[in-house]
Amino acid sequence: MMAEQTFIEFSPSIAVGEAPPLFVIGEEGEAQLVNYRVAGRYYVVDRLFGAAELRLGGKKQKVVRIETAQPKRGKGK
Repeated sequence: MMAEQTFIEFSPSIAVGEAPPLFVIGEEGEAQLVNYRVAGRYYVVDRLFGAAELRLGGKKQKVVRIETAQPKRGKGK
């Protein structure tokens, strides 16, 4: 079985700033914190997703939305 991963690349300045947590957006539009690891200037997520958000800050968050260009693939497709 081939492992499917998503790589999110950041600019080199991420090393000196605060890194935002990653939330995957579920089918109902709810944000779900997802596990990822940092490899240099990349977040590596051990799954595929249709949409996600990077969120930084408290009450007034900065949000960057990430959407895939291709539709999600289900199991067995």
